[in-house]
Amino acid sequence: MAELIPIITDILLSAGAMALRMGPYLVLGLIIAAALGNFGPSEKLHRLMTTHGLLAIAVASIAAVTTPLCSCTTVSIMIPLLAAGVPWGPIFSWLIASPIISPTGFILIGGTLGWPLAFAKVLTGLTMGIGGGILANRLQKTGFLAHQSRVPVAAGISEANSPAMSDPTSQEEAGAIASACCETAENLAHSSSGTPGDSIRSFGNALYGTAKSIVPIFILFLVVAAAIEQLVPTAWISSLFGEGRIWGVPIAALLGVPLYTNTASAVPLVSSFMGLGMTSGAALAFILTGPGTSLPAMGAVLVIARWRLLAYYLAVLFTVSILFAFAFDLLLAS
Repeated sequence: MAELIPIITDILLSAGAMALRMGPYLVLGLIIAAALGNFGPSEKLHRLMTTHGLLAIAVASIAAVTTPLCSCTTVSIMIPLLAAGVPWGPIFSWLIASPIISPTGFILIGGTLGWPLAFAKVLTGLTMGIGGGILANRLQKTGFLAHQSRVPVAAGISEANSPAMSDPTSQEEAGAIASACCETAENLAHSSSGTPGDSIRSFGNALYGTAKSIVPIFILFLVVAAAIEQLVPTAWISSLFGEGRIWGVPIAALLGVPLYTNTASAVPLVSSFMGLGMTSGAALAFILTGPGTSLPAMGAVLVIARWRLLAYYLAVLFTVSILFAFAFDLLLAS
């Protein structure tokens, strides 16, 4: 037992050092996310997403990667659009881009793993959203993605052919889903009145609610990451994910599925892996496929879509993630 004390001490000291290095970026990210949470998707954004063509897809992709919305709120946004007959293009763009990156994740990844990795993640998310959305529209026209929505189209509206907003029933259903499983809808309701008191209260509620769910997991995985640094031989990681290991990126992409909980847990793990020899490309693959295949993200897809669209979602996620991860390694090596 006595021989374990130095090991445990080293792990805790390493975890404390990582907390000092990563903690400020997590706090900054949480503050920015809470502030942005007061400005939920506006009616103007809804109108832009109901237009047809590339504009709606681009708007959905950009909005998805810049707003700190939970998967439940994503569903609540999509239900009225699907009921209004909006085609799969912008819907798919939002579904796949939203879990990939968030303001909190961008700050935390950039500050601890490097800003090139953070910007690469944003670029990959936008590519998935815009490219996947364009292809989704075409696949819907060919019939492959036709009738894949679980949301009934409002009466008098033909599927994928209406710029109108849905009926009030669908909007009430969407709001109920959001308020039932995350605090975003309540925060937006408080901030909608526009009074300073309500805005401050909404900001405080959002900050507390997010921190309450993220910080304990962040602390736990700091200890796990520190243990990996202390106990796992460098040769093990470099042999799997090191330079020249062509299998490193696909393996990292697959490992992201079971090991990823959220960005706060993934960043300490990836930081330890990179310290032991993981390439930046493999790290990118891990932090791309992990959030896209998390239970909340997959649940959001299946709430509104059927299995064929889920298969297309996974194909786009893994294909684009692996290709961009290889390209990122090549870019850094040149």
